[in-house]
Amino acid sequence: MKTKLVELISKSKDDFISEYLNNLPEEVRYSVDRVDGLKENTISRVDLIEKFNKLVSSNIEKFKENFISHISSMEGYLAYSSTPKAFEKAWMYRKTKISSLSLFEVQDLLSNHAQLIPMIKSENLFNSGEKGMIKSKDDGSFLYGIRHSKGNYDDVLDSLGNFSYQPPFDALGMLRYRWLEYLTVEAKLPIYMYVTMWFKHEVLESTNHVTMICPVKITKRHKEFDAPLSLQLITIDEAIEHTMMIRSMDTLDLASKIRSGLPDEYVIKFNYENIKSNTKLRNHLINWAVTKGKKCPGDKCQNIEFKRIKNKSKIHLGHIVPQNWGGIFQFLQEKNHIHHPDNLYLSCSECNISLNSSFPGDQLRKNIIDEKYGTIGDYIRSDLSYFSKVDE
Repeated sequence: MKTKLVELISKSKDDFISEYLNNLPEEVRYSVDRVDGLKENTISRVDLIEKFNKLVSSNIEKFKENFISHISSMEGYLAYSSTPKAFEKAWMYRKTKISSLSLFEVQDLLSNHAQLIPMIKSENLFNSGEKGMIKSKDDGSFLYGIRHSKGNYDDVLDSLGNFSYQPPFDALGMLRYRWLEYLTVEAKLPIYMYVTMWFKHEVLESTNHVTMICPVKITKRHKEFDAPLSLQLITIDEAIEHTMMIRSMDTLDLASKIRSGLPDEYVIKFNYENIKSNTKLRNHLINWAVTKGKKCPGDKCQNIEFKRIKNKSKIHLGHIVPQNWGGIFQFLQEKNHIHHPDNLYLSCSECNISLNSSFPGDQLRKNIIDEKYGTIGDYIRSDLSYFSKVDE
């Protein structure tokens, strides 16, 4: 079976060459303004394409396997990750390239869920003696992360955790930046890496440094070959979601659509119990479905349009995984999974009642996850501005 991940990687490689590399000048000039002065060089477009074909294997299946191995390696480091808030605090405490942490600063970082890891020379992410990019051991076209060193580039971190990271002064490194941007922004492959920084902390005999890491994602695609990376700090939960989505893409066929997670506020507001008990919320939801021409996914009514159901109390909320399973398997009750918007769909009363307490059949399930019908979660994703306006 050809999975969504294989198809995405294959298409991305072809499109990156045709849409980006082929549109570069015959001679590509690049420069980097470093603390030791401006460095400049040129490389031919032909040479860049040759470098790219060596960087990204033509054996897409093998490349995909390397990528999954890379993701597994990345996943392991999440146990050592600090929160974005802690990393923002640490960013402020980087007064020099080698800053010492005071007792007050240590306490402040720990109270914001920082993880202070003693320097480990054999681990590039935790080695303060290294500089620049940390290339993946599984595949050279991916990165484990980047090292933030005070004064090397733009040290501005905004309130949303956005910052720029310096370009390397070599064509292959810059090419890797542009490739990762394309995968993340254009192909929407949910990859992430880590940013790491270190501090002097002379307590342990084996080392006088501690390091901190935090997951980051790429936020922009730059057309300039020598542009920096635009990055944003993300939570461990978001990194886990990225990992789960990639693994799902490696198991699903091309026809399947993978949903991103919903913001917690929508999960809480549009759970089954809230919608059922709150008339205003329910009407807001049904009005959207009526306006958008949505239909019942069941076949008992021959997929009636909701606008044709005059008595709106005859429009029911159905569960993909039936409610009674929440009593049998308690994990479905955790965080109210059984009543999550992605487990709910609108149905006419006839189709919903006919299920009794059974799972939807094959065709009904296919209809529910089809964009033409959709779950309540799908409704919300497609029109966040509308569903953010309702007050309970």
